[in-house]
Amino acid sequence: ESGAARTQRVAALPPPAAEGPVRRGRTERGEHALAGGGPGRRAAWGAVRLLAPVKQFAFAHSRNLVLERRLDDDAGLPQIEPPSGVVVRPYATGDEGGLAGLWPSFTERHGRSYLRRSLRKGVIVLVAAEEKRIVALDLLSPAGEEEVEIARGDACYGYWLAEAPAARGRGIGLSLLAYSLRFARERRFRTQLTWLAETDTVMLAAATQLLGFRSIGSARRLRVLGLTGWSWEVGGRRRRARRLVL
Repeated sequence: ESGAARTQRVAALPPPAAEGPVRRGRTERGEHALAGGGPGRRAAWGAVRLLAPVKQFAFAHSRNLVLERRLDDDAGLPQIEPPSGVVVRPYATGDEGGLAGLWPSFTERHGRSYLRRSLRKGVIVLVAAEEKRIVALDLLSPAGEEEVEIARGDACYGYWLAEAPAARGRGIGLSLLAYSLRFARERRFRTQLTWLAETDTVMLAAATQLLGFRSIGSARRLRVLGLTGWSWEVGGRRRRARRLVL
């Protein structure tokens, strides 16, 4: 099955209705289910927190779709307004104080550290703010990041969308992604690139149906004992390297 066919298949899946905070990923759901229980559940949660990074270091594998959104599309870019009281804008000095609660507790330290490193590298950070609280953020880079290299001078790379668990299900992340497309076009980028796991059917549906992305290829990511490798096919060309080159 081709990457385009897989995208069309998952794009037909509607997002599920949200009831309360939306929990994503096994570790986040594990925290919600175990961390607030009795001693046995807290001990189980401690074991999960200890073993999850070890497992990711030892072995991780994912099948992904490479997506492209043309920014010079004559049909125009999507206008998806954020909910009342939420403002989408570039990251500003002083926003660090409003980051509490943006990430699940077990990833907050890593999230803050990664964000600071990205800002030092000159990565563009876009946020959704509700009063002084940052409820979502998204990164844009013309160069890529640790595992992705952007080789096209007219393209930027969108990645690392984060939504506060308590704010999910309100369309905030979607409005921020739509804003990132307009923001990138204003800076004269002609294309925004990204990749998504094939299993992330909700995000794939939103990207293709609502934001206008299309699949241009597929990529596999493999990590063994801390060493990551990519193999991909984009535009009919197959390649393999330590970093995904787009």
